[in-house]
Amino acid sequence: IKFLKHAWQWDKNAMPYYYSLLTWQKHFDEDNKEEGMISFTEFMRKYRDKLVDSAGNPLVEPEVFKSSKIQWYLWDKFADLKYPYFAYQKAINYAPRWFDEQGMMRPSTDEQLEKSIEYLNYAIEGGYHCYENLIARMLFQQGRHYKDQKYKQLNKLTEYRRALKSDDLKQAIDYAQLMAEHSSIIGILRMTEAYLYGLGREQDPVKAYAWSRLSDYAKQKIIEIGKNSAWHAYQLPPVWEYNKEIQNRLEQQLTPAEKQAALDYLETLKTKVVTWNYNKWRDQIDDFHPKP
Repeated sequence: IKFLKHAWQWDKNAMPYYYSLLTWQKHFDEDNKEEGMISFTEFMRKYRDKLVDSAGNPLVEPEVFKSSKIQWYLWDKFADLKYPYFAYQKAINYAPRWFDEQGMMRPSTDEQLEKSIEYLNYAIEGGYHCYENLIARMLFQQGRHYKDQKYKQLNKLTEYRRALKSDDLKQAIDYAQLMAEHSSIIGILRMTEAYLYGLGREQDPVKAYAWSRLSDYAKQKIIEIGKNSAWHAYQLPPVWEYNKEIQNRLEQQLTPAEKQAALDYLETLKTKVVTWNYNKWRDQIDDFHPKP
């Protein structure tokens, strides 16, 4: 009820979610709703009289977003004003998202990627956890972590786009570490690569090995909790394969003392993981002070 009051009084943070809800309401009718739930139609019938302003006057649903003539205009303008929902949508749509006949992602221009990054940063300021999308656009010309449509060919950190400044590279790795601390498999991999190659971090094969072993530990956690708990399962095989390749290389390079130091550091890394359900954290939106 509180949410609807916000939306019906033109709260531009709430309105887009309300209209998104309307498009999904058919999935929560009598046939599909879960036990204990009521349909949206029932909800509106039951609580319509409570949709009033602070003076008790009945509220009227704003129709503005139902107009195709004005909807996209408003979405674009609100994104520029840094409203997080609109900024997130504009960022996702900014860089080209299509594949060629071989199923390979076509590269975006640096200008397109920078604009997408700009709006993703607005979304993050507004509470979104869209770091996975952000660092993909910061790091790679395709604007994603995979080169292909079927998630078989992983972009490696050594292939970062050459227009990226060193400070931005470090920031991307900072974000990767934040993701890793929320059990992102791709975040853990990027930390392994960062220390292995000295990209965005000082080169440290001991720490690289520790991060690679954290990936193994996370893999076991995924199996325990459910294969899709920490990341999308169908995207994981190339990550495991590349991680194992790095591990094998480091195991031949490190001394027994360095391997033990890495295992000790691994125990520290485990304590820094806040949650083992990355998908849940990624989809959360922090509370933020709404714009007028």
